[in-house]
Amino acid sequence: MHPIDPVLKLKDVCPMIKRSASAINRDRRLGTFPAPLRLGARSVGWRTSDIQQWIADRERVTNARGR
Repeated sequence: MHPIDPVLKLKDVCPMIKRSASAINRDRRLGTFPAPLRLGARSVGWRTSDIQQWIADRERVTNARGR
């Protein structure tokens, strides 16, 4: 059995990482933000663990730069 890993919609991800939808979509196109899961014909979402990992990776980069 897999642990529960809720799927977040864009409206949930934006406040979580303090970024706008357009900034997230731009970063998706650039490949610097996790790819979403296709939930339906016009719906996508992200696993909570993918967003948490993205945050942790950014923190490591920031700490490595000495900020």
